[in-house]
Amino acid sequence: MCIVVLGSYVNIKSDIHSLNTFFKLIDLILFVLIIIIVKNPYLLTMSLCFEFLLLLTSNIPFLKFLKLIFSLNVFVFFVVAINYLSGVQWDRIILTVVQIYAILLYSNLVIFTSTTNSIMKALKKIFLPLKIVGINASIMALIISLSLSFIPMLLKQGRRILYVLKSRGFDNGIYSLKLLIFPLFLMTLKNADSISDTMALKNFDLDNDLGSKEEYNYLDILLFFIHILLFVIILLEVLL
Repeated sequence: MCIVVLGSYVNIKSDIHSLNTFFKLIDLILFVLIIIIVKNPYLLTMSLCFEFLLLLTSNIPFLKFLKLIFSLNVFVFFVVAINYLSGVQWDRIILTVVQIYAILLYSNLVIFTSTTNSIMKALKKIFLPLKIVGINASIMALIISLSLSFIPMLLKQGRRILYVLKSRGFDNGIYSLKLLIFPLFLMTLKNADSISDTMALKNFDLDNDLGSKEEYNYLDILLFFIHILLFVIILLEVLL
């Protein structure tokens, strides 16, 4: 299954690539809120058309996004099945599926057009208000970045272990799961130690700038206000 994974940056030129990563993450948060609260089908269609325009502007091959859509088929099937068995109406089920795909595509649009360092810097800025309650923004950004980077690694190693177990005749689901957890846990600790040693050798500093400072331009401001406008319109439509 394809998920949001750091390090999937697609190195091509486009207007979306040139955007400030901090603004892209803020736009992503606003878009998620928009998709979650929207009820009007016309406003939903307008939001999806806006997202589709952003996908086209990124110059990323659309096949890459189609793979993301098809990779969620099993997950979406379970979501539909659970909602149907729970007595949820079909219009609400379809809306939920659209919301899942819309959020997935926008999230990966940000990942595909932003480097890992720029995302970490942007996350540090977003988490700065947490300093009020004594939480280090740099540590929070690092935790999220490493977590998203570890997910594909764990999935790959898990599939490899299951393949080895199956080739040796361990077909019992529960027993195979028990045999999977322990080596996967050991591999995770080993990878964590390797990352820790690498960071220590390179004198990694949580408070450094992680590269050159990103500038923002008129397009950042324009897209930010479009997201704000959409959010306000949809929020007013829901409340009134």
